[in-house]
Amino acid sequence: MRRLPAFLVVLLWVTHSPPPANAELIGAGQISFHATAIQDITLNGGTVINPGAEIVISDVVGTGIAGLNIGDQVGDTIPIISVFGWEFVGTDTSGVVNGDFRFGNIPPFTGADYSGQITNVVQDNTDPGFATGDPSSFLSGNYSVSGDSFAFEVLTGESAGLLLTTDPAQGFSFTSTFDGLPPSAGTVITSSGDLDIYFGTELVGFSSNRRIIVTAIPEPGGVACLLLLTALVTGRRRR
Repeated sequence: MRRLPAFLVVLLWVTHSPPPANAELIGAGQISFHATAIQDITLNGGTVINPGAEIVISDVVGTGIAGLNIGDQVGDTIPIISVFGWEFVGTDTSGVVNGDFRFGNIPPFTGADYSGQITNVVQDNTDPGFATGDPSSFLSGNYSVSGDSFAFEVLTGESAGLLLTTDPAQGFSFTSTFDGLPPSAGTVITSSGDLDIYFGTELVGFSSNRRIIVTAIPEPGGVACLLLLTALVTGRRRR
């Protein structure tokens, strides 16, 4: 039995081989994850809210849901059109605030005040969503979201109603490298530099060392506790 010439074998292999898998670009939608936000706050002395000496509050911590409204992927870039959530709630017992507070995307700001993009997107060709545009195929990308300002509000205690904002003239960005949509627990999103803090038109301090850490989805009992805490804080705020 005669063998086919080598060039015919190659030609038959090329013409009868299945076409290579092509990635479908990731489509528009919503991505959300649990997160813990941390920052240091320095309150200047001799201001209307702190007439005494300078106060440094390290590791001001709040927890919440972080959400992204993403547009259709174009090339290797996914636009972030706006955000939802990013309201981080915490409690201070140090004597400075002595009550509940929230910070981030809170009035007077809305999710439409923040936008960004994920660049250098790489998709996993072994993922079932690779050929359908499902976000599960997202393997890696460089995340960046910017805004002009964010706010800090005291919800309970003697200072309830106190609202501070960062300087909109400075602006800010949070950046990270994502390993999925949503990113895995432990992913750190950082914002560099100091941001001036204002009470109305008075400069009263600055925010520094800002970082957001992606956390695992709470267990069912943890979800119930989170919902209960949210309800309690909301109830206190309304009263």
